[in-house]
Amino acid sequence: RCGEVVGLPLTPQQAIANPDGAAGQVLAAAEAMAARCDSVVLAGAALAGMAAQLQDRAPVPLLDGITCAVKLAEALVAHLRAQRKR
Repeated sequence: RCGEVVGLPLTPQQAIANPDGAAGQVLAAAEAMAARCDSVVLAGAALAGMAAQLQDRAPVPLLDGITCAVKLAEALVAHLRAQRKR
C-alpha cells in the first residue's frame, strides 16, 4: 500500500555530487512523512545504499529501492523454479 510519493528537488547528478545534501533532504522528507507512513522507500540509483547509512537517524524504516527490486526478482525466480519442479 502506497501512502504517499514525494520527489526530492534534486537531480540524480546533484545527489551523487552532494550526498550529504541529498541525505539531509531524505531525512527531512522521512520526518515529514513519518506521521502518515510506516516506512519510506528510497527510489533511484542515486540513492542506492543511502537507506542503511541513514537508518539510525530516520523516524521510520528506510528501504533501499534497488535492494527491494533485486530481492523481489530473486523471490520470483525462486518461485518459478519451485513451480517447474512440481
